[in-house]
Amino acid sequence: RNGTPRQPLVVPLARATVVLNPARVAAEALEGLASYSHCWILYVFHLNTDLDKMWKDPARSKLKAKVRVPRLKGGKMGVLATRTPHRPNPIGLSV
Repeated sequence: RNGTPRQPLVVPLARATVVLNPARVAAEALEGLASYSHCWILYVFHLNTDLDKMWKDPARSKLKAKVRVPRLKGGKMGVLATRTPHRPNPIGLSV
């Protein structure tokens, strides 16, 4: 659960692969991207188990407004100020 480092400096050699559906994104859309050192990736936390509950019955959804944050040693912070995937907007950002 808390095994993924919060900062990229902790794992400087980490690599990832982004797979794009060629039926939706033409190869030409990526032309010129290789000339940059970084790329911002927006994604959906699609494995968030709370999403189905929230979207099927929003009135009964009980997403927590605050979550425990490791850097606060058990202290809580507002969910939208954290990196938790359990949030009312399932959007993530990575560089």
